Amino acid sequence: MKPFWIDADVFIQAHNGLYAIDIALPFWRFIDEKADAGSVRSSMRVYKEILHREDPDDALARWIKNRKNGGMFVDPARDKFVQEKVTEINDWVYQAYAVKYKNYAKVKEFLTGADTWTISHALCSSGIVVSHESREDRTSQKPKIPNVCTRFGVECIDLKEMLRRLKFAFK
Repeated sequence: MKPFWIDADVFIQAHNGLYAIDIALPFWRFIDEKADAGSVRSSMRVYKEILHREDPDDALARWIKNRKNGGMFVDPARDKFVQEKVTEINDWVYQAYAVKYKNYAKVKEFLTGADTWTISHALCSSGIVVSHESREDRTSQKPKIPNVCTRFGVECIDLKEMLRRLKFAFK
């Protein structure tokens, strides 16, 4: 099975929405189980992004911190192919959005986050990106994960689709 690479927004929106840790613990246990099996992954860059955006004492931050050294969060510094693909993706995003549309602020925001790392991990592992971002039409001046995934031949789905494919159910 192809690994699913979860973007930061999936963790954040899940916790802030219907899958809050205090009311949907089976969801989070399922994610742990699938991470242990190697079918759910996330970049260490996502780990860092979540801890920098969230309250360091909230339930999501504690949940993330407890998984730092497990199998869920993968350190891209240990994989030269991931790093090479990040460079390739960054170069393309810069040309496609900053040079073409002069949208430097949005490009910088995209390139300094975990997005390109998540896409690169998926690309190098023949995996699937999981994100809540919506695909934009070709005239969009803002880089979006699904559009960049399409450019690099990486499948991009939302959390609901990942859960269906993994056969998650509240029991």
